[in-house]
Amino acid sequence: MEPVSDSRLYLKDSFGGPRELVFTPEGSPAGAKLRAKNGGAKPLVFERVAAFEPSEKDLVEFAGSYVSEEIGPIYRVSIEGGQLMMRRPKNPPVKLEPTRDVFAVALGTMHCTRTPENTISRFLMNTDLTKNFKFSKQKK
Repeated sequence: MEPVSDSRLYLKDSFGGPRELVFTPEGSPAGAKLRAKNGGAKPLVFERVAAFEPSEKDLVEFAGSYVSEEIGPIYRVSIEGGQLMMRRPKNPPVKLEPTRDVFAVALGTMHCTRTPENTISRFLMNTDLTKNFKFSKQKK
């Protein structure tokens, strides 16, 4: 990693080829962001979000069984020891790290979407290999 300026870094040997990281500071018109540029490809943009430290009560609304029309297995999200956990068939459980309605998971990110009544209705899973893989929350 080579610093190019106070707000830019160059990654010579990153996965997928060389990458330039450009930081936009807090207080700028665009807000705090990180842009990862990889040649002529569309840059990845990451925005700073406020810390989210949910109570166990806050986590309850995420718990449930989720199914995808694209694949058969049911993903189960539950609260275990005050932590939100995801269970998938034939895999060990993984802890979900929350940032509001988005969770970092060992395999990627899980973005929950809400109904107009503000209840969790589904999540979209993004991994290195899949984008916006839809899982609908099953009714109890």
